Amino acid sequence: MSVAISNGDVILVDRKTQGWISWSVKFGEKLRYGFLDPDTQYSHAAIVYDAAEPVTIVEATALSGVQLAYLSKYKKSEYVVVPTNVTSQDFAQVRKYLDSVLKERATYDFSTVAGLSLYAATGSKLCIQRAGSVTCSGLVCEALTRAGIVWKRPPYACTPADISAQLQPGKASWLDADTRREARLAWGP
Repeated sequence: MSVAISNGDVILVDRKTQGWISWSVKFGEKLRYGFLDPDTQYSHAAIVYDAAEPVTIVEATALSGVQLAYLSKYKKSEYVVVPTNVTSQDFAQVRKYLDSVLKERATYDFSTVAGLSLYAATGSKLCIQRAGSVTCSGLVCEALTRAGIVWKRPPYACTPADISAQLQPGKASWLDADTRREARLAWGP
């Protein structure tokens, strides 16, 4: 079954291509959400920039910084599309923000990578980043604030699990509700 993709939709990726960064993101998510929570399967996030084929996304990676890419770079089994229902008027604001970040080509630096790893791996409330740097989920969340989405955590501190949990509440998962509840009780919120 093919999912219709729209501008402003979120792409959540389950991939380990950024090595220890991907590992630390997933580990930190599991510490906060529970080791069996399905929202913690994602280690990367991107946003749909142009839904016309070929679908273009904006993403931030440790090696390349913020960049335009084709969604086809990921296997269909590696990602899910999360609809955001962003209006065309709101998407104009989202795209304006994305264009400004693309123009700056914001990248990770050592402090961002180290701070993100510490934050993600420990579940800490302390998040160290250099001003002007951006992480994948921070980019997505900050962009979607332009469409009126209010996040439960500050956008710069969000992880792919935070995006999944907020935008896909009650989604069908590979675990039943009782098993997820037991996992959360065992490992904490």
